[in-house]
Amino acid sequence: MWCAGRDGTAMQVITVSAFGGPEVLELGEAGLPQPRPGEVLIRVIAAGVGPWDASLRRGGWAGSLPYVPGGEFSGVVVGDTGADAALDDGAPVYGYPGLTGCYAQYVTCPVEQLAPIPSGLPIVDAAAMPVDALTAEQGLTDELAVRAGDHLLITAAIPGTTPRKRTARSSAGTPRARSFSSWMTTWPPRSGSDVP
Repeated sequence: MWCAGRDGTAMQVITVSAFGGPEVLELGEAGLPQPRPGEVLIRVIAAGVGPWDASLRRGGWAGSLPYVPGGEFSGVVVGDTGADAALDDGAPVYGYPGLTGCYAQYVTCPVEQLAPIPSGLPIVDAAAMPVDALTAEQGLTDELAVRAGDHLLITAAIPGTTPRKRTARSSAGTPRARSFSSWMTTWPPRSGSDVP
């Protein structure tokens, strides 16, 4: 997953070299990742921490050691790597490139697993959204078969980020819900998905 930058530039990463608790997390270095076609290079601002991270770190990881944990992130696009996706240098984005690799200063992410951060959502809070939003979207579309034009009534929302008033919005249908303590979104957010 990691390769040396063209000029040998290195970045800092958190690695897992042996299975165990949080004490096995170590600071290390790796080469800057180079985006392949269809990928964007991101400077990571924050990495989400989920239960899968602890599960992999305790022995659930089947790949080779050491590895860089972290499955979700928020950050900014680097250079023109997002041009094919209409993402400019410095554009704030969040994403889910896979189960690992986000506890790093830079990460590459497939364009289809990356989205602009909705206006009003703080960039650090956005790092905790991709996996939860993807799970919610899959529940709506795969399990409930909600499609564009359908109407939803969301009767409850679980606090997740900041204690401010937020409004639910789904790209699959038209929701009717307000939460006073969490962001609700679908993955990936569509342009204009914010509700004023």
